[in-house]
Amino acid sequence: MKKLVVLVLCLASVSCAKTLPITKPTYSGQDAAEIVVIRLHKFTGSAVDMYIQIDDEAVCLLPKPGGYYTRFFIKPGRHKFEAVWGAYGTLSEPRIFDIEPNKRYYFRPNNAYWSGKLHIFEISEIDARNLMGLEKYKYIPH
Repeated sequence: MKKLVVLVLCLASVSCAKTLPITKPTYSGQDAAEIVVIRLHKFTGSAVDMYIQIDDEAVCLLPKPGGYYTRFFIKPGRHKFEAVWGAYGTLSEPRIFDIEPNKRYYFRPNNAYWSGKLHIFEISEIDARNLMGLEKYKYIPH
């Protein structure tokens, strides 16, 4: 009986997942920087959608269970990046990145299961290509 109660509570918490309004980046200047975000195939956190926020606005959704990537363009300059677990509203620690014009950046959100925190990291193009080459990642247009 206890197991049934726990199961019902878990399902109820996930079914009440909050969604964030997404502001799609639309910057198309000649100096635009390309941002590629990759959500890994991982068990931890895979039951929850993940949003990426730039400067406190949700710019994309990477759905559960992972294995997705997206790309978009933003204006160069200093920007605050955060990852958000949609169901819980858990924010990662903000990371500030200086985005240069006409450059491509790769980011990978990751949860640290030992601390329950979510992080977002910049990764190299080589690491991104290796990650995406190992498994079939699905593209989500924005």
